[in-house]
Amino acid sequence: MSTSKRVMVVEDSDFNQIIAESFLKAWGYTPVGFQRAADALDELKKEKYELILLDLMMPEMDGFEFLAHMQKRKDKTPVIVISALTELEHVNKALGLGAVDYITKPYDSNALKGKIAKLLNPEGI
Repeated sequence: MSTSKRVMVVEDSDFNQIIAESFLKAWGYTPVGFQRAADALDELKKEKYELILLDLMMPEMDGFEFLAHMQKRKDKTPVIVISALTELEHVNKALGLGAVDYITKPYDSNALKGKIAKLLNPEGI
C-alpha cells in the first residue's frame, strides 16, 4: 500500500481517533484527524482525501449534517461511517446521505481493514 493514500478521520473522541489513526498507519495509509466536523469540511475545500472515516455522534455538527454538506457540494470522497448507533434507521439515513459503508462500534479492525482495502486498493484484494 502506498502511504500517499490519505484518510481523513472525523471523530470527536481522542481515544477512538488515536485507535483509528494507529490502525491506518499500520496498514500503510496516511491518517489526518479532525475532532470537529466543521473543520473537516473546511479541509475538504482545500485538500483531497481518498477516504473519510466518520463518526456520527459529535457536538456542534453531527455526522449526518457532515454527509448532507458533502452531498450538497457534490463531494464524491467515499465515506465509511463508524458509529455506536446501531439502529437500522441510522444506517439507512447515513447510506442515503452518501456513505458507502457503515460499521458499528466497537468494530473488528480486520473488517475495517478489508472494507478500506476494497475501496482504495481493489486490485490488491
